[in-house]
Amino acid sequence: MDGEYSMDKRCRVFVVEHDVEMEGMLKVAIEQDPGCEVRTALATAPDNFDRIKEYAPDLVILDFIRWHTENWRLLDRLRADEATSSIPVLSFSTLEPVVEQTVASYNVRKTLTKPFELADLSRAIRDILSQPRVTVPPTPQRPGAEDLREAADILILHTRQVIADWLRRLNQIEPFKSQQRLRPSQLINEMPVLLWGTIVALRTGDPTRVFREQPAFRGAAVEHALLRRKQGIELAALVREYNLLRDTIWESLRDKSPAGRWSAETVFRVGELVHRALDEIVIIAVESYGQAESGEAA
Repeated sequence: MDGEYSMDKRCRVFVVEHDVEMEGMLKVAIEQDPGCEVRTALATAPDNFDRIKEYAPDLVILDFIRWHTENWRLLDRLRADEATSSIPVLSFSTLEPVVEQTVASYNVRKTLTKPFELADLSRAIRDILSQPRVTVPPTPQRPGAEDLREAADILILHTRQVIADWLRRLNQIEPFKSQQRLRPSQLINEMPVLLWGTIVALRTGDPTRVFREQPAFRGAAVEHALLRRKQGIELAALVREYNLLRDTIWESLRDKSPAGRWSAETVFRVGELVHRALDEIVIIAVESYGQAESGEAA
């Protein structure tokens, strides 16, 4: 687990834009901060993933346009490769619905809607770089580890679909069905990061350690629970929300797993780790609610 990023050292930013003029403007704007080094590319360039992987930036900034799939594919590749999966992403678009779609990917940590002020861009970059970064540990070399990695990879490749299916189910139950004032991004909140934690738990086989010892995951669980409390969602409904995620994850694994390849033991182990990971999140949520109520009572 890396500590918080210090702005005392140079930050490396990679920008992928669709518009050549905007590409140049962003480079100049970001480099006004003496702590930032910037590389840029057009979204249509064929080798952006390789260039990002070689550069190893602290932050990737992606521009999204509806009907243009280049940066969507790039976002998925960044998430799927262990070398780039921990690099945070700042997304922006001229359309708010497109921006909100990107937050279903757990490596997207901030979003901006064009047009935005340069001060907003600078603030978003600093906010992202101040957050804890997670180094995804490799899968332990032990019997059955390759099957756990395969299950994790299924969720990595289909994470946006998992979140979309979960959100659709969430909107069909109360009290979320009645929360018309909440935008999709407010409902999604930290759920993609919690899904990421579940994936790491599958890779390592240790959900307790993942959610108890990695601040990025524990912090996401606390933040998600407390935001739900502010939104007027009771604890019982929050627990049901996590159970919907549990069901959605399991259905994705069931539908996407290689037919006939997993033994009964593998299915049991994968299911056990998913359940334990979600149980850890529920425990943190209950603790967070209790601590918030105690603070109010005091």
